[in-house]
Amino acid sequence: MKILPYKKFDNSMDIAVKQWKHCKELIKDIKTKQDRYVTKYKKEMYNLKPRDLVMQLEESDLPKLFQHEQNIVHQYKTIISLKESLTEKDAVIHMDFSENYTTKCNQEIQSYHFGGSRTQISLHTVVVYTKDKVTSHCTVSLNLSHNAGAIWAHLQPVLIGLPPSVENLHFLSDGPVTQYRNKTMFYILGCRIKDLYPLAMKYTWNFHEAGHGKGAPDGIGATCKRTADQLIAQRGDITNLYDFVAVLREGCPNIQISVIEDVDIEKVNKMIKKHEKEQKPFKGTLLVHQVSDHIYNPNKLVLKSLSYFCDNVGCNHYNLGTITYQKNTQRLQVSDISTDSEDDMPLASMRHIAQEKSKTSYGSGDYVLVKLIMREKEYRYAAICSKYDDEDGELTVTFLKVCNEDGTEFKINDDIADVPYEDVMEKLPVPNLIVKRNTVFYKFKKPVNVYEK
Repeated sequence: MKILPYKKFDNSMDIAVKQWKHCKELIKDIKTKQDRYVTKYKKEMYNLKPRDLVMQLEESDLPKLFQHEQNIVHQYKTIISLKESLTEKDAVIHMDFSENYTTKCNQEIQSYHFGGSRTQISLHTVVVYTKDKVTSHCTVSLNLSHNAGAIWAHLQPVLIGLPPSVENLHFLSDGPVTQYRNKTMFYILGCRIKDLYPLAMKYTWNFHEAGHGKGAPDGIGATCKRTADQLIAQRGDITNLYDFVAVLREGCPNIQISVIEDVDIEKVNKMIKKHEKEQKPFKGTLLVHQVSDHIYNPNKLVLKSLSYFCDNVGCNHYNLGTITYQKNTQRLQVSDISTDSEDDMPLASMRHIAQEKSKTSYGSGDYVLVKLIMREKEYRYAAICSKYDDEDGELTVTFLKVCNEDGTEFKINDDIADVPYEDVMEKLPVPNLIVKRNTVFYKFKKPVNVYEK
């Protein structure tokens, strides 16, 4: 109940005050030659009475500031309490997009420095808190989109790496409406989370208050970029995505690096577009700081003004309202799944094949030895995995070129090809990175059995 003390003042004397104001201004577009309105911010001077300034502070500005600070303090206290009480079934997934990284060279000509020849790389950083462990992730992509499809594509490697005991997911992020806090994200969380993480039983998405400050994911982004810049300062070059990934895996062994391809993002975008009519907006989205759902209450999201973690399914703390989706958005049942073959395959055989396939699966950034048959002659090449297509049974790889006689040193060849799964001969160990003559070389500890044309 504290109040601000004011000294006596003469209300007949005006005070000159500068304030930021926004207004719409009509301009002529240079490209289209058409007139259009734009919003511009200007600092303007006003003459106001002292009492008017006091009333504006007391009635408008201070209540907003106090509510803002209360939200920040509450969100921090609640999340800290959640992290301290995690069980084997819980996981807190704290995430944020880092500023795009731009490829660089140690020495650059003027046209490269000022031109559009640089490649931008999108970074999505995540810290996962489980009961006894904290893991760091950084997913990178040449696709610079930050929409809902890109977010869930970037989260896939993180969800796959969770311990099998995790059933309760608690996502934590800031709240821009163009990224994490919008009707598309609400729909996926309410109706499609089981497709992305089948073990999920209870899940919440928690949003920081605006201006909350830096978080753990920001440290991951800073570490990755600083590591890359250190290599460049030591006369190295990072000119493409795979150089960047190789540098991070060498210099940041405690951060799990994954590559997200355009096809991964496009797959989620197609699903979103297919169910676009089922998505429902929520009036007051900017006030939402927690979205929660439970497997026992499917297709119904509870939206709250502040985060609150309660075991009661019908908890009404800080309740703003609910979104109920149509029941036909339920997941596929076992009876809905069929094979493409004419005869049904026994379930035990299918499980055995899946297990064998998982043993030899390859992820983005893995190093492999592949064979190519040309004119009845077998050639063998070292390569870096880009993605694996389950439907076509092909692995997209970027080839490496051997640079010494003993077959231990390679560099990027920039040739990309789709290789059949059966042509992958073996998985190679992760090489060390060496910078020579402003070029990144990949140094294997043992000779690689290559036979190049």
